[in-house]
Amino acid sequence: MGITQVEKRAVIDSARSAGAREVRLVSESIAAIIGAGLDVTDPVGHMVAVIGGGTSEVAIVSLGGIVRSRSIRVAGDAMTAAIVRYVHDFFHLDIDENTAEEVKKELGSAVPLSAPAEKEISGKDSKSKELRSVRVTDTHVREALAESIRTIGESVLTTLEETSVELVTDLSVGGLLLAGGGALIRGLDTYLAQKTNLPVVLAEDPLTTVVKGAAAVMRDPARYRYIFVS
Repeated sequence: MGITQVEKRAVIDSARSAGAREVRLVSESIAAIIGAGLDVTDPVGHMVAVIGGGTSEVAIVSLGGIVRSRSIRVAGDAMTAAIVRYVHDFFHLDIDENTAEEVKKELGSAVPLSAPAEKEISGKDSKSKELRSVRVTDTHVREALAESIRTIGESVLTTLEETSVELVTDLSVGGLLLAGGGALIRGLDTYLAQKTNLPVVLAEDPLTTVVKGAAAVMRDPARYRYIFVS
């Protein structure tokens, strides 16, 4: 949603260079709502947070249009980088992004887990450069992710605060839809529900919700022509 006109042109040119005959742009947030099986033409408001790799997109949609939106460059990649930094600072151990990604998937959480969990990881000692192993707990990872989680939560809350009372009333029933790979962080739905006082629903398959919505638009472009980004 934060894309510039120059970036739009770059996306279109890239798609055409790859062989596409026709290119249309669709908001990631609207694609997520369609992919979750919701009707974007509803006169009521829908709220969605798509936490991808590079960005988190938060939007409130009504009658097929985006009423309020916010895009921040804090998402899955930033969380992975935060784990790399935390392990370096806390354990004086250097690990690669693949290891940090595994730690995030296995131990990452926004709220305390019902049962403690830990994982042994290996890397290079920051000073001696020798191979060394440490045991990382879910508490460590939660501390590493805390700033990213807080930033995403503040983005959702700020978007809500900028929304009209009528739409907020709709959202108190329909709630917030979570999509994107970052939505798989355990307890993120609980954290956001506590922060916003809204019901939070995790998409059935967060990783593919957006692409399913885009596919639905491709199958019936005439029906969805009004949602294309100019």
